[in-house]
Amino acid sequence: MISPKKTNGDPPGLSPQLRRVEHVLRSSTGISFQSGNWTALRDAVQARRRALSGLGMAEYVDLLSSSAAEMDELISLVTVDETYFMRERRHFTALAGKVLPSILRRHAEAGSAHPTIRLVSCGCATGEEPYSLALTLLLSGLLNRARFQILALDIDASVLEKARTATYTRNSFRQPDSDGLLAPFFSHHGGLAQLSPRVRRMVTFEKANLLDSDSIVSHVLGADVIFLRNVLIYFDEYAIRRVFRNLARVMSPSGYLFLGSTELARWKASGMTLVDLGGVRVLRPRPPGSHHPAKPSRSNSTACAPRQACARPAIHHGPSTPRVSRALPTPGPGQPVRPTPAPPPPHQAGKQHGDQVAGLLAQARAQADTGEDQLALSICDEILRLDNLNTEAYLTRALIAFKAGRYRDSLKELRRVLYCDKAHFVGRLYMALCYREMGMDSRADAEMTAAVKLARKAQATNPGCEINGIPATYVLGLQGKGPAAKEDPL
Repeated sequence: MISPKKTNGDPPGLSPQLRRVEHVLRSSTGISFQSGNWTALRDAVQARRRALSGLGMAEYVDLLSSSAAEMDELISLVTVDETYFMRERRHFTALAGKVLPSILRRHAEAGSAHPTIRLVSCGCATGEEPYSLALTLLLSGLLNRARFQILALDIDASVLEKARTATYTRNSFRQPDSDGLLAPFFSHHGGLAQLSPRVRRMVTFEKANLLDSDSIVSHVLGADVIFLRNVLIYFDEYAIRRVFRNLARVMSPSGYLFLGSTELARWKASGMTLVDLGGVRVLRPRPPGSHHPAKPSRSNSTACAPRQACARPAIHHGPSTPRVSRALPTPGPGQPVRPTPAPPPPHQAGKQHGDQVAGLLAQARAQADTGEDQLALSICDEILRLDNLNTEAYLTRALIAFKAGRYRDSLKELRRVLYCDKAHFVGRLYMALCYREMGMDSRADAEMTAAVKLARKAQATNPGCEINGIPATYVLGLQGKGPAAKEDPL
């Protein structure tokens, strides 16, 4: 895990400017030096100032506050990667023996024969942890039962580059491999161990800031398993609660959160439930309607309602469309917000859950139609607590924001719609509308082009299809509209 380099005590002559640097860094990343790691921070700042031709301290603070690139440079200097393969092996044993089988059972009960299961390594450093997740899957024999996605996140771009190379020294193998199970996945050259391409292809590395809620939504939404180990011990209390809040909002309602052993003492700050899986304690989201952290419970698995599936027609890359930024349809005032009714659940075992979500969607739709936007939004929040991949709840929130003229808020919700369903041509259509209203015609053109491509593919696959009451043929018809054309898709 990436952690601040440690020193002891405050250095002599600690300046107000250095404290300002620490405040900017902590506010942006959550990394705190309040416990006495000031010397490492001062040395890093001096190194950066020298690299910037002797930039003054006040000027450097201003640069750090305004430049994401400079923030990346400083993060790289004040952090150190401390990780190795199969660290706390019992976590990986519990993952393969209890957590993943429990997730697969829930999907089977919901009628999903080959589900997608998402695993996320937060603070992945040089990659040993996410690659350990991949190795665990390979050794577990579960790969043929689901489509597994492993996403590895870190705020330091430089260590992510190292992680992608997957070349390691002996220091990365401090956990003994007494049974020799890992050896076949490595080749050795000149004292370095190179991970096999097969394992490397199983992991996707992305830069992300755990304090940034938008970044977390785009990367972690719907995660079934999150490893957040040896990260929070370097954050202040505010940052810890913020990270927990961000993750709790977007992880699967039936998901599992693994913390490092030293961080479990902070579990109450998460607002989640602490569950004992035969000696390995993990956090799980509280059931909807629960308002207080639950006491630790002992369980091999905790049943939870299955998630609603999202239909995803493939994206068609057809011919480009003409400029249409002033020919996009505009909703008229006072017209109802009409999300598509939720599809029935795929299996009888999920019927009760599906009926509950469908009922709530109908309530949200009715409230939005009568102008009770706040109540509609509250109902959408409840839907997303039950099913945080529900496309129609996000779309309802997007349309409410659009009607109110809050186009940036609408765009945020529409991005979530497209995360759930990449083929959602109505989501693309409304993104184009938002950009047009914001005066960003080139972005509107690009989104409209994407909407038409998706609608063309949807129409070819399923003639007469529609989303949210808008036929694919309607979107296709927008290609030839003149600049004065304004039609309401609703």
